[in-house]
Amino acid sequence: DARLLKRFFAAVQEIAGDEAVHLSFHVEFFRRHLDGPLDRARFAAVWVAASTAASAVMLVDHGGLLAELGTSRRALAASELRAAAAVLAAVMVQPAAWEPLGPRHHRVARVA
Repeated sequence: DARLLKRFFAAVQEIAGDEAVHLSFHVEFFRRHLDGPLDRARFAAVWVAASTAASAVMLVDHGGLLAELGTSRRALAASELRAAAAVLAAVMVQPAAWEPLGPRHHRVARVA
């Protein structure tokens, strides 16, 4: 049903928007609270481990739905990697270049 799909994709976009706000919070929080290179190195190690684990759980848990929507685990993994890398870069390397993540980082295939 087209109405159901429209509502579904609206919900997905809302979730992606919420995630963008959540990631922006992390960037701002860690920019303020990391004090020096050792703290930044610790953050990087934990961020990579945590974001990788969260992405892996999501990919396993939602693999069937992704297939039904016409996308792949690989495409979602690439999107998640871009988002995690953007946060890491903003906190570690390019704080002035941070721009809140938007739909371009979280793509969901549209079913016609």
